[in-house]
Amino acid sequence: MKNDNPFGLSDQAVSMLARAGINPFGMLRVNELKPRLGVPYGISTIWKKCAETPPAFPLPCREPGLTAWRVGDVMAWLEKKGITDPAVTYTRGERLTAARQKKRKEQAAPQDLAWRD
Repeated sequence: MKNDNPFGLSDQAVSMLARAGINPFGMLRVNELKPRLGVPYGISTIWKKCAETPPAFPLPCREPGLTAWRVGDVMAWLEKKGITDPAVTYTRGERLTAARQKKRKEQAAPQDLAWRD
């Protein structure tokens, strides 16, 4: 069910923003999009996606000395892409690091503990 907000965000997205203390009418700079909203791209990729025709990412609002994105626009784009929880958004490097740590943990643990019984 959609909430009655101008961005058409779902109730889940609105509650996620409320828990994080982020105003859907607010603005965020490019370096805040990934950590605060869970955008799955880095800074340079966001700029490349904005430069595409048609843009593959919401366009920023530009004022002299300030470029920022509307939180509601970015959240609507994330929902359209199926990304609603920033906790499940990981970069390739984070996934590789987690896999390597898991492998090291398995190798360090003794495989057969039957002799202890």
